[in-house]
Amino acid sequence: MFVLYEASVLLISIKLSTVHFFRKILFQYKILDILLYSYEYI
Repeated sequence: MFVLYEASVLLISIKLSTVHFFRKILFQYKILDILLYSYEYI
């Protein structure tokens, strides 16, 4: 039972870290998009 709990906690932490990772990548791409978009209008 305890092993199952540890495995689920590990799975949740992995899922959270991947979500955070993808969010960071998307955020960086969003900043790049905004920079390119504003650069076109200068």
